Amino acid sequence: MTRDFVCDSFMEGCFCPDGTVLFNTFSDTCVRDCGCTGPDGKPKQFGETWNSNCQKCTCNADTLSVQCEPVKRLPQEIVTCKKYGEVLVNETVDCCQINKCVPKPVCVYNNTEYMLGENVPSGTCEECKCGPNKDPVSKLYVVDCVQINCSTTCQTGYEYEVVPEKCCGTCVQKDCVVVLPDATSHIIQLGKFWSPPSDRCVKYDCSKTNKQLIVVKSKLECPVFRPEDCVPGTEKTDASGCCTTCTLRSHCDVKNTITYLEVNNCRSTVPVEISACGGSCGTSSMYSAEKNTLMHSCSCCQEMSTSERKVEMLCPDGKKIMQNYIYIDKCGCHDSECDKKNHVD
Repeated sequence: MTRDFVCDSFMEGCFCPDGTVLFNTFSDTCVRDCGCTGPDGKPKQFGETWNSNCQKCTCNADTLSVQCEPVKRLPQEIVTCKKYGEVLVNETVDCCQINKCVPKPVCVYNNTEYMLGENVPSGTCEECKCGPNKDPVSKLYVVDCVQINCSTTCQTGYEYEVVPEKCCGTCVQKDCVVVLPDATSHIIQLGKFWSPPSDRCVKYDCSKTNKQLIVVKSKLECPVFRPEDCVPGTEKTDASGCCTTCTLRSHCDVKNTITYLEVNNCRSTVPVEISACGGSCGTSSMYSAEKNTLMHSCSCCQEMSTSERKVEMLCPDGKKIMQNYIYIDKCGCHDSECDKKNHVD
């Protein structure tokens, strides 16, 4: 049979060293004196003091018991947090309420608080955020900044320009860019035009509209070209490289106009049809290997057949007379002499 206190009894089993006894049956602690039991169940020596539940306790040797009394509280000091990033907290230390300033989970920049991860205003070429590192002294988060790297690479037709009071500039369009169906591109300066070598009849113009450069495409329509109407050897391409032209063969026609006929102050009483020959006739110059010289061929557009017509005329004295005039019925090319030598018959 065992008792709660074993300091004055004997048991079989393990033994404490000489001069010590087993503290109780629930532990293997050996003590010199059977003092008191502390709040944690461990032995306390006579005269030993400790705090527990806001009380000061003593192991009393006279009463062989624990005696406690309330801890005396000092007057609470008034604390005011004056620094940015601090907050007032109340803590209990040894049963005393203590007010103190502790750092907030913020960054402080220019007397302004920023939450963790929040953007912080910075210099022109910096990006700054609050955290995640802390200052080892103030325990506040520190502002972390990274340098902004500006890209100065622009696409074809654009140039990089610096923008005042800005970290990075911008790409400004300077030229037009034409992208052809075969995925090739060509740069055209403002106010200039360009035609692809494969199609000279297509023209791309670079113009400016509403402060933006645009490409205007146009296609030249050539007049009908009939090689059989050309004087041999006169075919050529125009300045644009699009249309083919030549010196036309003989093309001589009657040209008619309607007008009043006037002769010696007398005027026809009605408008008459006046005819004339107009057009081009074959004129050429070509080298003759046989004669080893240039041979010329000339012809003129002139009348081929005519007829005589009459019209009534009114004179200033009121007298009416009949007037004959020549009317051209047909025109054609008539060979003429270019010069006295090297004429091609």
